[in-house]
Amino acid sequence: MPQTVRYNKILIYAREEAERLQNTEVLAEHLLLGIVRLNEGLAFDLLTRAGWIAEEAKEQLAEALRGPDSDMLQPVVRSAQVERILRIAESEATACGDEAVGSVHLILAILREHINRAAAYLESHWQI
Repeated sequence: MPQTVRYNKILIYAREEAERLQNTEVLAEHLLLGIVRLNEGLAFDLLTRAGWIAEEAKEQLAEALRGPDSDMLQPVVRSAQVERILRIAESEATACGDEAVGSVHLILAILREHINRAAAYLESHWQI
């Protein structure tokens, strides 16, 4: 299924955030950091309208994810959890009758997968 430009940017930003925080895997929390960094799109708009404060989320998620300081460069791969979330996002887009997978489908997938710190963060700060 095709993906929106924003969706692809979020995935790129999520990988970059994992690298910046010296993590070896892209996790669901990195996807949220990618949404924050994109700072636009339906997912970002929905979250901010619901009272989500992007900079606060960025700080809290980054603090929880920060890896040990190291000069060693490790390859960053997508975790099995993120691979599941991406498959769920595609299913959400199909179920909604959308032509492409977008940022809002990522949020739905994170919440549907729900056994991740990103979903727990959203549920506690967004009162889902």
